[in-house]
Amino acid sequence: MALGSDLRTNDNFTFEYYNPLVEVDFAANIWLTLLKKSDHSYFTSWGWISNWLKSLPLESNIKLIVGYAKGEPAVAFFIGTKKKTKYGFLSSNEISLNSTSDSYYDQLFIEYNSILVDRAISLNADDLFGYLNLLKWDEFILPGAKSEFVAEFNLLDNSNQQDYYLLVDGAVSSF
Repeated sequence: MALGSDLRTNDNFTFEYYNPLVEVDFAANIWLTLLKKSDHSYFTSWGWISNWLKSLPLESNIKLIVGYAKGEPAVAFFIGTKKKTKYGFLSSNEISLNSTSDSYYDQLFIEYNSILVDRAISLNADDLFGYLNLLKWDEFILPGAKSEFVAEFNLLDNSNQQDYYLLVDGAVSSF
């Protein structure tokens, strides 16, 4: 029995989150199911993700976010959350895609980072950010983001009246 918490229901998806460090078998089942239905890199394979999760302490603030379409898992990714102080005085609520938002544990350097999306469904930026905004974040860190993921959600287009702006603080080639 999963202990997920409802994040948001809209016309297309119901989103729930789970603790993958406690609900390990449930997280594995969701992830492995969506891997068969989505395009992904090695860095979002269960081999990478399961080893990453096993390396984290139980008190890590990681959530498995699952979007259900017609009752079936259609979208999945992990979010790490952390409250940080920047420049010695500026408080920031940070969320991070498929990482912890803790520099010590994120030295694994994920590449081609993205979310798992069932090829049979259509996910847009409004669906994606509509429920993420419920997490009350100031910064959404996308370490090693896959260029196709950034393009698919038009994250670099700051002219589209979004409630967010993307700042690229570093770009490197991946070989």
